[in-house]
Parts: sequence; C-alpha cells; structure tokens
Amino acid sequence: MTLIKKSLWPPVLCLAAVALLSTNPFRPGFAGGQVSVIRGPYLQDVGVVDITIVWQTSVAVAGGVRYGRTPGPPWDFNATNPTPSNLHVFRLQNLVPDAGYSYQLTADGAALSGLDSFRTYPPTNSTKPFRFIAWGDSGTGDGLQLNVSTSLSQLSTPADLYLGLGDLVYPSGELEDYDPNFFKPYVSLMRQSLLWTAIGNHDVGTGSAAPYLANFYLPTDTGAPGHPSGSERYYSFDHGLTHFVCIDSVDNITVGDEQYNWISDDLDDATARGMRWKIVYTHKPPYTKGTHDSDVENDLIALQANLVPLTESKGVDLFLSGHSHNYERSYLAAGGSVLQSHPSDYTKVGTIGTIYVVSGCGGKSGMGPFGHPLMAYSVGQTTGVSVFDVTYNEIHGYFMEPDYNARDLFVLRKAPDTIAPRVTSVTVEGSNNDQLHVTFSEPMQGGAGTSGAENVSNYIFAGGTTVNSATLQSEARTVVLQTSAFTVGSAYILFVRNITDLASTPNTVAGTTLSFDLPPTTGVPENDTWRYFKGTSFPGATWNTVGYDDASWFVGQTGIGYGNGNNNTLLNDMQGNYLTVYARRVFNLPDAGSATNLALRMSYDDGFVAFINGVEVARGNVSVGQNENTPADGSHGAEGFELYDISGYLGLLGDGNNVLAVEGHNYTSNDFSLHPVLEIVGQDPAGQQAPTAVLASDVQSANAPANVTFDTTSSIDPDGTIQNTLLLFGDTTLPSSNAVVAHTYNDPGLYTATLIVTDDQGLQSVAEQGVYVHATGLPPTAILNVNTEAPETGAPVAFDATGSHDPDGGDVSIHWNFDDPASGAANTSQEVSPTHTYTFPGSYAVTVLVTDDEGSQTGQTRNVNIGGNPPPVAGDGAGCSLSVGAARSADPALLAIFLCTFGLLIWNANRLRRRLN
Repeated sequence: MTLIKKSLWPPVLCLAAVALLSTNPFRPGFAGGQVSVIRGPYLQDVGVVDITIVWQTSVAVAGGVRYGRTPGPPWDFNATNPTPSNLHVFRLQNLVPDAGYSYQLTADGAALSGLDSFRTYPPTNSTKPFRFIAWGDSGTGDGLQLNVSTSLSQLSTPADLYLGLGDLVYPSGELEDYDPNFFKPYVSLMRQSLLWTAIGNHDVGTGSAAPYLANFYLPTDTGAPGHPSGSERYYSFDHGLTHFVCIDSVDNITVGDEQYNWISDDLDDATARGMRWKIVYTHKPPYTKGTHDSDVENDLIALQANLVPLTESKGVDLFLSGHSHNYERSYLAAGGSVLQSHPSDYTKVGTIGTIYVVSGCGGKSGMGPFGHPLMAYSVGQTTGVSVFDVTYNEIHGYFMEPDYNARDLFVLRKAPDTIAPRVTSVTVEGSNNDQLHVTFSEPMQGGAGTSGAENVSNYIFAGGTTVNSATLQSEARTVVLQTSAFTVGSAYILFVRNITDLASTPNTVAGTTLSFDLPPTTGVPENDTWRYFKGTSFPGATWNTVGYDDASWFVGQTGIGYGNGNNNTLLNDMQGNYLTVYARRVFNLPDAGSATNLALRMSYDDGFVAFINGVEVARGNVSVGQNENTPADGSHGAEGFELYDISGYLGLLGDGNNVLAVEGHNYTSNDFSLHPVLEIVGQDPAGQQAPTAVLASDVQSANAPANVTFDTTSSIDPDGTIQNTLLLFGDTTLPSSNAVVAHTYNDPGLYTATLIVTDDQGLQSVAEQGVYVHATGLPPTAILNVNTEAPETGAPVAFDATGSHDPDGGDVSIHWNFDDPASGAANTSQEVSPTHTYTFPGSYAVTVLVTDDEGSQTGQTRNVNIGGNPPPVAGDGAGCSLSVGAARSADPALLAIFLCTFGLLIWNANRLRRRLN
C-alpha cells in the first residue's frame, strides 16, 4: 500500500519513515505559541509490515516519532524530519508482522506526548481471531456522538480495527468541522488502532470531498494484480484471512463502470487467494426501511440492481452500511429473498448468502417504518455501533448502545465451532476498586450452574480475594465480579474454569491462569476541595491555565451542584440563574516524566469540558464553541463515574504545579452535578514509583505444539531494585520465576502470558504478552548464516537467510534485527541476504525472524563478535557524529547523541558502554 499524494512531493526520507510536507490548502499551518499536539496522533494505512502515523502541532517544529517493540528509553528507532512543519506524517516500515509496538511523538528532539502503541496486521493466511467495530453517520460533534465515542474508548476489549461508514463530518464535510466532529471524539481510538473510512454524501459537500481526501491517507494501489483502484474513495485491505472492500456509494455505480470492474476483479482475487471472509462496507444501504427507504429512493434502488448482484455473486459474507439513522440487520439473504429465517443463527453453505447490516446511528438517531422483509431485526431512536468478533469459522455480531447494552446477538457460521473460549481481558472497576470485569472471546453460557459464567466458584483468586457475585452482561461476553477490594500497587492472580460457550456442542473455557494489577496513582481524588466560579459571566480567557488568579473564587468540595444526592457543595441559586459552573484544581507533580497513563473520571449532569494546563482533553454532551450561556446538548444523569483515557495528553504535564480545569454545563433540568477525578498512573501519592514490568517473547504466533521463549530481563525499577518476578503462561501449567524461560503450548488457542514484577518497596506491576497457537500447516524454517570471518568495525558483515522457507509451500517474510540501535533504520532489514556495518566493537545478538503466510514465526539468533576500534573523533557533519568520550563517561545517565543527516537519534549510554568495554 502506498500513501504518497503526488501534490505533496518531494518527501523527506527519515530513518525508515517517510515525512510528508504539506502544501495543500486543506492542511493549514497554525501560528505561534507553545508547542502542543492539536490533532492526533492518528494511525493510517496499517499493513503487515508498515503503518502511517499522522499528527498536527500548534507551531511548526521538527517532528519525530520514537518507536520499538518495547517502550524506551532506549528506543529501537527514532525517525525525525529536520524540516519544521505543523503537519507530521511518518511511514514506519520494515516492521514485524502481527507485532505490538510502542511509540512516542517528539518535537525538536524532545518528548511531545506520552506513550502510545499500535499493532501491525497479521499475514494474509493467518487464522488469528480479531474484533472490528463499525458505525456511520456520526459526525455531529454533539452529545449523541460523544456518548458513543466515550463508550468505545472504555471497552474492556477494544477492536483491532474500526470502520467508519460515511457521513463522518456534518453538515457538509467542511475543513473546520473535522476536528470537533471527527478527530477529537475518536482521539483515544485512533492513537492505537486504525479507523478505516468510507465516504458519505455529507462528506463530499465541500470542494468535491477535498477535505476528506486531504485528512485521510488511504491506499490507492490495492486490488487485483495489475488493477489498482487509483483512488482513495474505494480500496481494499486484508486482516488475516478476512478481506475488506470499501466502496464509494455516493456516486451511482453502474454495471461495467470503473469502480464496478475494480470491485469485480478485487473480489475475484480475494477468492483466488483463499480469503475465508469477504466484507464490504460503504455508506448507502441497498436495503433499509429506516430514515431512508430503499423501496422508493432511486439511488438505493440502483444499488440493488447494480451492486448487490455483483457482491453476492462473488461470495460477500457481510455488507455493512449507514445512511439510515437507525440499526437494521437482515437474515441470510440472496437475490432479494431470505435464505435462512432463523432470527439470529445462520450457517453459510458454499458462497451463497449475505447478511446486510445498517448501522447509521453513531451520532444521529431516527425512526422509520421498518418492517423490510429481509430484515430480522430493526430498532430506531437509539445510537450505537456494530461489534463483530471474527474467527476462522464464525462471525459473532451485535449492536452496542452507549450504556453498553447489547442488542441483536447473532452468528454467521461456515463450520461448527470447536475452539475453546479464552479470557481476553480483566480490568479493575468500581469506585472502591471492588469489581473485576472479566471478558471472554465469545458469548458464554449464563446462569449459576456448573458451566455457567455466573457461578462464583468458577473464579478462583490466589491470596484470598473473595468473589461475592458474578453477573453476565447483555453482550454475553463480559462478567462483572463483585469482589473484596483490590489494593493499589499490588498484583493479583486469577484462575478461570468450567465455563462453556454457546456452541451446539459447547466448548469449555481452557483453564486459564492470568494476573493483573492496580497501579499506584496520584492526581486529583474524589471529594477533593476545588475553587469554582458561578457562570453568571465569563471568568476570562486564561481561567483554565496554571497562572490564573482564582483567589476570589468560591471554595467547595466536589461534587458541586444541586437537586440530587451526589453533591457535597450545593448551588441553591443555580436553577434559572446560570447554566455554567467553572472549576479549578491545582495539583503538584514532583516528577511528571514518570507518569505512564492519564485518566479522567467524570460524574456529571448534564455536560462538561475538561482542560489540563489550558488545553482541552475531554468533553461530554457539550457541542464545540461553548460559552457561559451554552446549555448541554441534552439530559445526562450523574449515575456514576465515566472513564476518559487521556494518556495522549501526558505531554501537557510538567514538574511542579499543574491545573485541572472543568466547566460544567446544565440542560433545562432540575438538577446539576460536577465531580471530576484525575488519575495519574506511575507514581503513588508518597512519591514511590512502581517497577516497570517488561515481557517479551521470541515469537507471538506459532503452530501447536508451540515452543515460546519469554524474556523478562528488560524490567526495571526507577527508584529501587526488583526483588522478584513471576511469569504466568495463561494456561494450566505452573508459573516460573526465571528471568528467561522456554514454554510449550500444546493446544491451539489465544494465550495471554502475564508477568508480575515486585520491587524492594513491595510495589508491583504487570506486563502482558499475547501468543496465538494454531494447528494450520507447519511452522516455517529459519536459516541464519554469517558470511564474513572475523568482522571488524567499519566493514560490512554479510548475513544470509537463504533456505528459510514454509514447508507448506506458502510465502515467507524475513525480518532481521542486527542488535545495533545506533544504526537507526539500518538496524533492521527484510532482505534475504543483507549486509550490515557496525561502528563499535562488541558482541551483537543478531536475530532473523521468519513469518509464514499463516502467521507462524520461527526465529534464529547468533552472536556476532565485532573487533577493531571505535571511531576516535566526531565526523565532519556528513552522516552521523558521536562523542566517544561522552559515551565512555562514568555517568550512567549520560546519553550518546547522534546527529544524523535525516534526524536525531538518542541512544542509551548503558547499551553503548556494553559495546565499548
């Protein structure tokens, strides 16, 4: 896939990245002031071995992104663009397939953001299960959209990818509406996963969709070999054995036109490549009786006549759309007729039959006559998203409303389900840390029977934690355990057993042992003392900044409001006199850089906008452009705390005083409440820092029986020492306390290995590593040869993976890591026979990782001893320069700084001294 837009050339190559400089009028710069991220970061055009990261800054800076398989410092790579710009677009390449990466944005060489992460896609024949979520008609910027986006950001099991089904920006796709109506609502999602977009009729209203095409970096080279789309308005991509096709339905599609022929060839190619599932997504639906009517609207009738026969003849399994502001889902259908009339359970035989889903209520809501003869389920006057869990044999789907209520659970099968369910996540919840949300990979059996998910004896804790009740939620995947309270800074071990799924022959959850922790936090607690200002007037433009003088403001304990029992400070004069309350809380951080996560918990009635140090970080139920007289967008009850992950704004925090500022907006109700809580993870209130657990494995996907080597040696404690580690493998075997341990998984499935690290203060942290074990084919063979005897510094070393292959006859990808971060992008290669030149003597652990087309991985490692001497002096400015004296310094905190032609790379001196000594 390629992202380069011809009007934006020339690009600047930048350490395995491509940085694009904007000359497009729809990508404006921003003037003056302190640098901050004003859009993003957001991921685009994710592939098996590459990804694009985009963001905008308030002022022009030399942007960069640090990234690696584990969080730095030291980072594996540091890509930079030395040319200052407001727009930053980096294409990261030569990545490992189906692998997690951490990344951090930089400005002029300094950290600009907190830590974020992404995951590359699996190879095209991978059978690994995944989740995707789709919705359309969302771009309102009002409370309906924000409620939906908030619920998405709080899912215990996030999606691997998201689909936007058009009408992303109302009213007409104007440039200035993209931030409030699209990028801000989904900022927490798009930092870590890609929202693939389809264009809608409201998105083309400005400049023939020029803002849409300018803001998104979508592929133009996808399709059948020799027949690329050549357009960002329609394209395709794979996620494992699932093939997604985005169709432009804004303009009429006619038989034999350019897009029609591309769709036909693309789907034929997907069939030829053995794709298990084919999913089409677009904006306009061929079948609906909601706020639009496919029986009377000519453009929808044309889709039935022209597009539907094509997609059905090519074996499309799911056809997703928006446009109607409601939710509808069909039976398994073909040719305008129902093939299987069961309300929720379908088995597709051969290639015949498609399920049509209309999910056009991501921000809009409406009704219709409903009752379309193909539809098995219809609902209006609601908002929400469609959730799909995909395995090799099944797709489970449901519609999720903002309160997490699940409607319309259905399944499409291609073969019987024989895979044991797994626990995919556990999270601590509840105001007293006395709830645990346990999420499974598929719908589970309810009830308190022996195999029921609500049987408390099926959940066993090591160390005495009590389970008082277990409640299966409406989506049948998440169980809420009411427990004794969990302790901050401690780790816990949970064993799950006996529970079965809903298959005709039920599968029992594989006995699963996993761990989790509750990290230490500081920030602004519940029921804290704040300063507040009654919104009879506006308090001034700087009211939300640290230096603002709030001495004349009222003082009170949160919650602040009237008319319900949630408030400690009563505003008896608010009703009928003012709509808005402004509140501030200054807090001190001795070491802001130690923070790892940032979360805002809000209990509010009816709307709010939150700021940290003057920059907006979250809003709920209040449209953009508010002032003191702006009401909330509607009624919203303060029925508990809602979580907003604002870790992307960690860069706003500084050592010393900071301020959390929140404005609360009332609707026309008889009550009001404002109760913010800020949680800064990584340092407890006493100033003690928890250890950082780091868990790595040599492979993440393998054939059963799978031999996996885990490495815990990168775990650190920033203010002490690590006393012990405990590694749980996610199966029924005993844990290990070894730093490096080999483990065998005998049975196929998804496993989550978890590492508990305890420091000398008794604080604990947990790290996870997923491993997918499957029974498809055979693992690849990895060959690693070094073809140079007694290599010296400055001389190229030849490596060779010739002979690496897939015994099943499939393609393989090669990924080299030369254990030489100082070389920047040259530290990795995807060539079969690369060369690499080392600058410093020492022992280097060179690894070749071979991945086959099913995603199985086999690695080989060889130590290469480099002789000779390091360069004695810095270079003349051409290429890179290094101060060797600095690198040899006894100060362990000193960094060796490489100033390179294409950017700035910082390498930890501890690692450098290992090479020099």
